[in-house]
Amino acid sequence: MIIVKDLSKPESASEIYDEVKATGVEVDYLINNAGFGGRGKFHEREWEQDLAMINLNVIALTTLTRLFLPDFVKKNRGKNFKCIINSFINAWTITSRLLCH
Repeated sequence: MIIVKDLSKPESASEIYDEVKATGVEVDYLINNAGFGGRGKFHEREWEQDLAMINLNVIALTTLTRLFLPDFVKKNRGKNFKCIINSFINAWTITSRLLCH
């Protein structure tokens, strides 16, 4: 199953979940490999670009986790978040290790 969405748009995470649920596919793992960082001084960067970054790096990840986690818990796969892997950029390597252990 392939679903193409722009996760920098706030509604995309919910749309992904809805599409997956509509097909009846059971998800065993949620792997996030999307993200980007900003360059330059925060107060000088384009706000729209930073907002897209926040939507992708934080909002989409959190929304997908919130939507899929109850299903993982029902299947007894939600213990310690071992079913959710976040590994989109090197800056998040520590986070992905914390979420997977």
